[in-house]
Amino acid sequence: VLVLQGALKEGRMKLEAAHERARNLGITDLVAEIATDLCFVHLRLEELDTAREFGESALAMAEEHGYDFFRRNCYYLLGEVASQSGDDEKADDYFRRLTEFYPQFAFLGEFLREYDISSMINLKEFA
Repeated sequence: VLVLQGALKEGRMKLEAAHERARNLGITDLVAEIATDLCFVHLRLEELDTAREFGESALAMAEEHGYDFFRRNCYYLLGEVASQSGDDEKADDYFRRLTEFYPQFAFLGEFLREYDISSMINLKEFA
């Protein structure tokens, strides 16, 4: 909630503590979710190297455990990180991989390369 309210640094501290606790408990889906959230927070704080680390960690876990929801989010977030880092090739690769989930939106990768929509989207999935 803190992150959504714009309290990024305070939210980051709470997420880092929760991430450590979830890792210690071995709750892989929660670890992946919090790592994805931390990638988003660090992206918004323009701490791109740290964002990349959390995003890559979350993506590896999502791929290993078949968490497609987190894979999609990681592809988007890592694409944004790469784009903001000036790595157009890597950004295109992540956005292409994201587009594979949405074949009806063949233009999605090009759109995301042009527009940063991270402040406009909800990366959470609610039942």
